[in-house]
Amino acid sequence: MRTWTLCLAGLLCVLSATPTAATFVAPGPTGTLNICYFFLGGPDDLGWTFSYNLARLRTHDALVAKYPGATFNSWLYKNFHEVKPEASFDTISLFIAQKQCQVVVHNSFFLFGWPDSEESKVVDAFPSVLFILLNSFRTGETQRPNVLWFGYNTEPGYFIAGAAAAAQASDCIAYITPYPSHYTGFGHGVRFINQTKKVHVILMGRWGWEGGEEDMADIFLGMGCDIIAPYSDRRGVNVHVPKMSKTAMTVGSHSDLQQYVGDTVLTSVYAKWEKLFLPQMESILINGTFDNSTFPHMFGTKSGVVTT
Repeated sequence: MRTWTLCLAGLLCVLSATPTAATFVAPGPTGTLNICYFFLGGPDDLGWTFSYNLARLRTHDALVAKYPGATFNSWLYKNFHEVKPEASFDTISLFIAQKQCQVVVHNSFFLFGWPDSEESKVVDAFPSVLFILLNSFRTGETQRPNVLWFGYNTEPGYFIAGAAAAAQASDCIAYITPYPSHYTGFGHGVRFINQTKKVHVILMGRWGWEGGEEDMADIFLGMGCDIIAPYSDRRGVNVHVPKMSKTAMTVGSHSDLQQYVGDTVLTSVYAKWEKLFLPQMESILINGTFDNSTFPHMFGTKSGVVTT
């Protein structure tokens, strides 16, 4: 079994490298469950992290209401992207020790994922802590009994958004995305409604390019496009477009931007993560194990996790 000591620098050190099996003990309906969330960004981005944090809060409220005899603590470490890779193991380990985390939820698709990464070492170092990794789909990850992977398929949601954009657009559509892989569902949706509608796909090459995406939207507004569909994590384009055009609309991503921006957002594609969080936390509280009834844990529109 691994043993720990506190270094003089205030960081946790591993004294033994021998892996052990998970030894999580169910707190029960009158026990205490400490849930720690590590989010790459800040919860006010109205994007990925905002939706994750909204699910965190909704899950906490639902657990408190259903199990009044239990104590639930929900701890948040935000802006994890600011932590240098070489410091991530110590940062996560110290937070887990300080908050006495029993469950760790992380919303990065690459953290904890690589076999030799500093983050993946945390999973091995805390065998009695259960780790839920979001936005990741790795059915082959079976060697660590204290890890649960969640993935979600947005393609059906973006198909619906693309169909709505094609039905609304009088001229062309601009789809602004950091990576080409996210366009498939949207493009099929457009073509399902209109085989000839012009769709301009702009690959930005980076996530959340502040200012750059707005500039790109201006170019295509000037070309007559009246639907602008940004994919990345910021709402900047969705706010900017109605300032520049009285008729153009946008497509929102990662949160309900119709609610948070207004009617100029034609539709939004986002995930209701609480539909995944809540059954897992209940199973951990009562049974001390993950709920694997939905294995391989890939979710989309049919499950109600992805919505528009």
